[in-house]
Amino acid sequence: MADSKSDVKVQRAPLMHSESSSGGLSLKGVFAAKTLLANRAAHAAQEQQILAQMEANDRFRVTHRCRHCSIRDISKETRSALAYMVFLGVFCCAVFAPRGASSFFLQSQVVNTFFRDEFSYRNTFADVASSDDWFQWAQTQFLPNWLQPNVTFVDNSTVMAALYTPAQIAVARLGPDFMPDGANVRVGQARLRIQRVRGDTCVVPMAFSDLLPSCYGALTRANMDEQPWSGLTFNGDLGMPSMTSLRTSTQYPGCGYALDLPDTLEDAAAALQALQDNVDFDEGVRAMILDFNVYNVHSDTFAVTTALTELLSMGAARSSYKIRTGPLLKPHRVFHQQASSFDAGFLGMELVLYGLVLFYVMAELREYKRVGLSVYLSDTWNKINCVNYACFLTVIGMRMAMIGRMEGIAPDLDQRGRYINLISIADLNMYTDSVNAFNGVLCFIKVFKYTHTNKRLAQFTDTLAVAYAEMVVLTAIIVIVCVGYGLAFTLAFGAYFEEYRNVTESLLSLFESVLGNFDVDKLRDARPVIGTLLFLSFIFLMFFVVVSMFLATVDKAYETVREALGHLDGHLDPMAKDLKRLVFAANKFVRYLEENISEDPEARQAARDEREKKKQERVQLAKQARRAAEERGEGPRRADPALSVLGEEGLAAVKSQLYHMELSQADLGRALTKVLVRTRAINQLYPPLHSHADTTTNSSSASAAAAAAAGGAAAGGAPAAAVAAAVSFAPEAVTQAAGSALDVHVDISAVQEEVGGRGAKRLLPQLSESAVEDVPVMNLDDSSHK
Repeated sequence: MADSKSDVKVQRAPLMHSESSSGGLSLKGVFAAKTLLANRAAHAAQEQQILAQMEANDRFRVTHRCRHCSIRDISKETRSALAYMVFLGVFCCAVFAPRGASSFFLQSQVVNTFFRDEFSYRNTFADVASSDDWFQWAQTQFLPNWLQPNVTFVDNSTVMAALYTPAQIAVARLGPDFMPDGANVRVGQARLRIQRVRGDTCVVPMAFSDLLPSCYGALTRANMDEQPWSGLTFNGDLGMPSMTSLRTSTQYPGCGYALDLPDTLEDAAAALQALQDNVDFDEGVRAMILDFNVYNVHSDTFAVTTALTELLSMGAARSSYKIRTGPLLKPHRVFHQQASSFDAGFLGMELVLYGLVLFYVMAELREYKRVGLSVYLSDTWNKINCVNYACFLTVIGMRMAMIGRMEGIAPDLDQRGRYINLISIADLNMYTDSVNAFNGVLCFIKVFKYTHTNKRLAQFTDTLAVAYAEMVVLTAIIVIVCVGYGLAFTLAFGAYFEEYRNVTESLLSLFESVLGNFDVDKLRDARPVIGTLLFLSFIFLMFFVVVSMFLATVDKAYETVREALGHLDGHLDPMAKDLKRLVFAANKFVRYLEENISEDPEARQAARDEREKKKQERVQLAKQARRAAEERGEGPRRADPALSVLGEEGLAAVKSQLYHMELSQADLGRALTKVLVRTRAINQLYPPLHSHADTTTNSSSASAAAAAAAGGAAAGGAPAAAVAAAVSFAPEAVTQAAGSALDVHVDISAVQEEVGGRGAKRLLPQLSESAVEDVPVMNLDDSSHK
């Protein structure tokens, strides 16, 4: 005896017609046309038991089948896309989720505290023009905001109030390592480095040899003066990385004449004053670099700061600063169980990310080994994968180096009286963020690789593929034009404006001009003729010609892609179908849990009642909408009487089941077939099908066969088998009638293919072969079958 619907099978045979002695039609050679009339007593009980079992386990079986379908039947592309979405989610959680605004606010605090306040009238750190200005800034702005004054506590509050401010007293009670703002902590001492060049690094012209006995050239590591200077000793092994100026692009090595400032305000001020008084800041001094570290305990964030003042050979000065912020100590705290569970979770997510990266790298290596280098690199996505995974591996290396260095420095962070070098660790953290920023763009662009089966989502990549050849040519044209004008603007205005001082800055300024940021009056004031000529010619060529060509190429490629998508209206790609299948399975599984997993029988019954109530509400809403449409004269067409017997409740039930689906025409036909079979309202269909047998015979032999099979089986008490026989004989009759009733167009060929092929085993309630082996062929005029 069968235990479920899957145990029942149906066979489809070609439709055969023959004339009986009374002139009626008989259906020969078709197993599905053999009803259960001959063995009605035996097989009716069997089918009733099957139907009872199906009804009892319907929810679990549907959930189980959909869950099974979501694992086995979804396409390989969908599985790959879902796996990559999981990887992308882990990437976002590991890289972006731990980041907050604390780094920004700490950097803003450092900038406002040390670099934006005026040390003299309308002069800030950016306006430092000489070594004397630098010392004035250090004495009036840096030291008072970096170090606390010496506070001696006495029992007399009046004396304390007279000597110190309430803020100084409050900060002094916090501890000597706190900055005067009371929120941040000093990490080690501040270090001042002075770098000089030798006086023989350039040649003095003969005409000026008497005036200039020494010539100080450009600052390089080879040209640096390493001799003792005004009581200071050169230190070439400070362990500090070199840095590049943001203003002049000069590279400054990590060595020089070093002075670590004391931990008290008075002592540090005295040290700087002695340096200014005793040291001769001649033409050989090229840079004064101040390094210090700030730590905010509340956000666990460091701010590693470098303030650079360049004393140029022309006598001018340029000042800039670089602040590197980040949670440098967090991995160390997690490893030593000093961090919160959230920090530990984010670090664990980062380790999971790196494990997934290694898995994808191994997969790419296997693919490369299988197809070879030339074939592998012929795919553009593989090239993007190479860059993407190379960035990930670089990040892994830098993170390991950063964590290793911090493990060696962390025990010394609370030591006083020495400078703590955190620059290399902060630089690694900054480089990691930069690589992750670029890599994040690649990771999100790769989403289009896994959604290429959806042609609408693939419009972006398809447009680039169509326009690729022409875009390469136009890009070369843009580069040629921009480089030519970059050189021209550098020659013409490099001596006048900072934004044109070299070719790189000129190219960036010209790119901004294409976007509308162009000060033509400034150019005309400096060079009236050549300024006007270069400006007008550049705007005409770049904006009106080259950029217009580029946009026209992209627009043409996009229109080509859009035309190719015209035939896809109403079509669902395989990925969309798989996602709908998974959503349906998840919905069914949740309902199953709500109705069956609860230990309280009353709760389970309440869930079932709630579901039935919602179903009835949907039926009533559909009925009201149907009546309103009929009153407006917009009622559904009923081209076939077979569906008319469903009535308002039947059609409402069908619509309620199809309401949440967004189906194409072909899928709607399949869904209608499935709904007609599984909906209980279809029971109303059988007697009228039998009563309309004569009319359907005159119109269509297939409809007549379906009507006869359904009517005869209904009389025998086998509704599911009857509909199975009817649909398997004439799916076009039933589904076309359903389409007419629901005012939709049904793709009959798609339904025939689904019912006639392997889809019949999934969509239709079916008959076992043993149940129909010896059933005689039915004659429509034989009254004994009624």
